[in-house]
Amino acid sequence: MELAIDQRVTIKTTFRTVINNAGQFTDDFYQKLFELDPAVRPLFHGNIRLQGEKLMEILTTLVASVDLPTVVLPAVSALGRRHVHYGVHREQFLR
Repeated sequence: MELAIDQRVTIKTTFRTVINNAGQFTDDFYQKLFELDPAVRPLFHGNIRLQGEKLMEILTTLVASVDLPTVVLPAVSALGRRHVHYGVHREQFLR
């Protein structure tokens, strides 16, 4: 699925705000995730801040590659497959 130019610009522009507030963004993200689906909490081992840093890394990569979806799609697919091994179920991706 290719995004329209205005959609790509909106993603890039909006993401600047996310980057500038990365710690708060990831804290809010995981708080909401665990609120919506408490069953996923045990899937996260260790430091949730480190997990937040990993989340920001992949989001940064995705936003930087928004103009090249065919380049980033294999990496995103691989990430999804790895999450299955972590115990994430397909239905949880779709929520």
